[in-house]
Amino acid sequence: MGNILQEWVSQHYLSSPALFDIARAYQQQQFPIVQLQQFLQELPFFKLQDDLECSTRISQAVLDQYQYDKVAGGVMMSRFLNVLHSAPFQEFISSIAGKPVSWKSIDVLSFSHGQYTLLYDGLHQKQGVYGIFDLTTLPEEAGGYTVITTGQEELARVVPIENTLTIFTLQKNARYFFKYVNHHAKPKRRILVMTRFW
Repeated sequence: MGNILQEWVSQHYLSSPALFDIARAYQQQQFPIVQLQQFLQELPFFKLQDDLECSTRISQAVLDQYQYDKVAGGVMMSRFLNVLHSAPFQEFISSIAGKPVSWKSIDVLSFSHGQYTLLYDGLHQKQGVYGIFDLTTLPEEAGGYTVITTGQEELARVVPIENTLTIFTLQKNARYFFKYVNHHAKPKRRILVMTRFW
């Protein structure tokens, strides 16, 4: 899978038997989704968390559509984003998805009390394989979790658990949103890296 993953990703997930089991579980579901907890090795993950202390946040808000922050991290976050851009990581995602994919987009997002996204008229979310890497944990009662839905049926709910990579395939007629973060979250926030592959 390449040396860059060996330096960052927990070795368990890089073994052929583990990757085979993950891919099988993912591909056999009607709505493909899998969560890989303790995804990064401890040292790089703790350094990423430290990096967040010196990050800057840029507000993104449109009334009745969304309100959240985009995060500009430091050196460690830049290195991590390079890992997610890398060919070995694309190969890793391809192995799980069961088809070749390539990187399309990436964002570092932050949700604190009062922030959210909504499903609104005109919202366009592209199909593909998505990865959500959570850097923080929030209890479900605090909100901030990701809901994937058809509009009539909730397909999955991604409650943030730190150092967890959630991979899912957004199919036709499905969309996702981030639940309103309520007062139970204070003073914590959800910080995540969201990637899309196709």
